[in-house]
Amino acid sequence: NYASLNNFESLEILPRLRVFFYRNCMVNINNLEPLGDFPELVELDLRNDARKAFISNVMGLGKSKSIKFLHLPRNKITDLSELSTMTQLQELTLNYNPLKKTQIEELQKALPNCKINHDAK
Repeated sequence: NYASLNNFESLEILPRLRVFFYRNCMVNINNLEPLGDFPELVELDLRNDARKAFISNVMGLGKSKSIKFLHLPRNKITDLSELSTMTQLQELTLNYNPLKKTQIEELQKALPNCKINHDAK
């Protein structure tokens, strides 16, 4: 039952995982670190409905050298510093997170080749 998956360590049985969509989870997710360890993971989609459950912390994703498409809309992410090391990113979606435009601008400087979709003001 994916609706109750809140510990991504159990995915280690899929070492060649390339695409992972885990949308509208029903539990808050506090540890994304295991997802940064998949060497072939290219696309990660963790969009949510922040009224029900959400991600607030992206720690651990920054160690990924393979994720090119990262979708994190409708969460409660407030700190983007972990993502600034992901220079391979081509597209990042952050709409409907409580972010400031200055945070997006700072991240865009660190990731000049990445298209960042957002609604920050």
